[in-house]
Amino acid sequence: MSVGLEPTWGRAQAESSIAADINRDGLVSAADALDVPRIAVGLPGCPDAEWVFLDANAGLSEIALNNTGYETGMTMKTQGGLFQLI
Repeated sequence: MSVGLEPTWGRAQAESSIAADINRDGLVSAADALDVPRIAVGLPGCPDAEWVFLDANAGLSEIALNNTGYETGMTMKTQGGLFQLI
């Protein structure tokens, strides 16, 4: 996916494209693939890992490897080990 090719099992689902966009620049590229091992070993300057929760009814038909933008509607943060919706 990161070199612009679809996976061998067929077209990537929208959720896979969103997850593969590690640096959140709106497209899946080799830069995302390079960030994965950098994040794994904790190198400074890498994007922070984040969870993305999508509405089950969200319209994701426009999501592709070159367009991973999605609408955000809520933010969660932890406070004292508890999740708080903002």
